[in-house]
Amino acid sequence: MAELLEKETQKYNNFPRIVESLCPDCNKKIKATLSIEGTNVVMEKTCLEHGSFKEILSNDKDFFLRMEKLSFNDFLGVLNPQATKQKGCPFDCGLCTEHKSTTMMGVIDLTNRCNLKCPICFATADASGYLYEPSFEQVKEMMLNLYNLQPAHTPCLQFSGGEPTLHPKFLDIVREARKIGFTQIQIATNGITLANGVNGMSGEEFAKKASEAGLNVLYLQFDGITDDIYKKIRGRSLLEIKKKAISNASKYGIRTILVPTIVKGINDHQIGDIYKFAIENINSICAISWQPVALTGRIPEKEKNKMRFTLTDLAHETEKQFPYIKKQDWYPLAFVSPFSRFLEVLTGEIRSQISCHAHCGTGTYLIVDTENKENPQHVPLPRFIDVVGLMTKMKEIYNNYSGRKYFKNLRSKFDVLNFAKQLEEFYDQDKAPNNMSFKEFFSYINTFTDRKHFTDNLFKKKVLSGQKWKLLIVAGMHFQDSYNYETERVQRCVVHYAAPNGCLYPFCTYNSGPYFRKEVEKEFSKPIK
Repeated sequence: MAELLEKETQKYNNFPRIVESLCPDCNKKIKATLSIEGTNVVMEKTCLEHGSFKEILSNDKDFFLRMEKLSFNDFLGVLNPQATKQKGCPFDCGLCTEHKSTTMMGVIDLTNRCNLKCPICFATADASGYLYEPSFEQVKEMMLNLYNLQPAHTPCLQFSGGEPTLHPKFLDIVREARKIGFTQIQIATNGITLANGVNGMSGEEFAKKASEAGLNVLYLQFDGITDDIYKKIRGRSLLEIKKKAISNASKYGIRTILVPTIVKGINDHQIGDIYKFAIENINSICAISWQPVALTGRIPEKEKNKMRFTLTDLAHETEKQFPYIKKQDWYPLAFVSPFSRFLEVLTGEIRSQISCHAHCGTGTYLIVDTENKENPQHVPLPRFIDVVGLMTKMKEIYNNYSGRKYFKNLRSKFDVLNFAKQLEEFYDQDKAPNNMSFKEFFSYINTFTDRKHFTDNLFKKKVLSGQKWKLLIVAGMHFQDSYNYETERVQRCVVHYAAPNGCLYPFCTYNSGPYFRKEVEKEFSKPIK
């Protein structure tokens, strides 16, 4: 089965290779060459007007190639694009007819107002001199544009900004998102409102109302475990505020994803400490979403190289600072796309799938031991499951069932038991934490096929609270800047911004490259007096 996966991705082993990129100065589309220099994978490109540029994409070619080899290339595409191809990717966003991936996460900026002024913020917040704050009606229309993308509904919606909780209709908007049908609703937040409150409400009261409205997850800016880090990156002490926000949210079943923006030489030495903090608070924290900093704007070569932190660096530093997770435990995010197809067989519903580029993101799953404090057995899931065989088998099951005439009527208890039996061959109980049986494991994973476990915060909290073993999702997302830009990555993006103009934009065209954010905010903003 592993041979099938390797055959599908053998094209990625060819170097040097030519890709489409952008000039960091003028954003003109130019060709770039990817090649191997020693242990590094580098991108080189030349603009006739602005000269040559060289960027290290990875300092570990073996890790780089492994991500490509293990990425499933199976695309749903977009059946109802809003734009046609004119100038070519990445300048026709709408989404256009060249886009290959449906939306896994939709993002809506509710406001560019913020209660922080972070030097590294790509959203620029209110330093721009204008107010961008769509009305309730505009936000509703944007949500419908995301949700109604075909062939699969967008499952996850994230409200961003600025600080999204400052929108005057924030709670009404969350309620409307739940009414529309999004499975998971998040906010990308600095946590100040959840800790200190807003509009006369305490932080705890605000958390309660947000949970009742339908908010599921805090996507919490979390750059370190000491305040000197926050002073450098965010301009003020914030650690206690972060802790209080996590606590207030957890009381009402809202779980937290820690989101560290990693800048080399600033906070990369605290990667291990952030893992430990997540495990110490595992009843409240469900994931870490590492985000190596995207270097937007023109930066001197020396400064750029000093700050650059890649996904390869993340894997290396994790193994050094938190040795429970080794380099071989990481997989490209698109590796799990067959699981979405398998869920289609179980539920009869078309599912969005993670089909992003091999170098957009990497991740793993850590099974956390909550009982053995002296000698914990935190075990990455790939250690006791043949995940390559498992994903290949899931894809095979989907291919066998999807071709049947009465596909949607085939599921039964017998089918589910039959599938479980087929999947058990990839499970090694001897290597599982505390000899966890496959039945226990499958029962836990099966909860993810039932959407009520996502939408009801307190019910989900009750289900998860009684389990000895907790799951910590670990992911790294390296968003592009003009130095390392590849249009193929844009075409496979699964994180899409919705705008008041009716268009959807891949993350890396909205915040870098063509930088559609500037156009959208200019059109739909008003000056700050």
